[in-house]
Amino acid sequence: MIFDIGDVSKQAQPKKDQQNNVHPTSFGAVYLNDIARSALTQSKPLIYREGAVIVREKLETEAGSPVLLTAMIKRKKGFNPAANDWEFLVISGDATKIKKREKTGSCQACHRSVSAKDFVFDSYLPVSTTVLP
Repeated sequence: MIFDIGDVSKQAQPKKDQQNNVHPTSFGAVYLNDIARSALTQSKPLIYREGAVIVREKLETEAGSPVLLTAMIKRKKGFNPAANDWEFLVISGDATKIKKREKTGSCQACHRSVSAKDFVFDSYLPVSTTVLP
């Protein structure tokens, strides 16, 4: 398993303009591996180290199975300078097939709006980013 399923945060995501948002309002859990989780102990803005993995489930209902997974992997310096070395993936809900891998494209274009936060949307984080054991 490449990510820690410790603190699962299921919440409805805020609604945005449906034309510009590939993540319409849905429930989802966000998972971070240990490297990504260690960034939460930093003061903001968070900067993630190489090897950080962030995975988000897209659920149709709070109790449903994932219909889609999206992932970000922080790669080696120089992998994707335009997105601070993140790789973006779209994965089937059952995690058996990578549907799309991007260094450029719609994922990066949207995440560019949070480039000051290392290209990571953080609405799933609590106000305090204290990591609990």
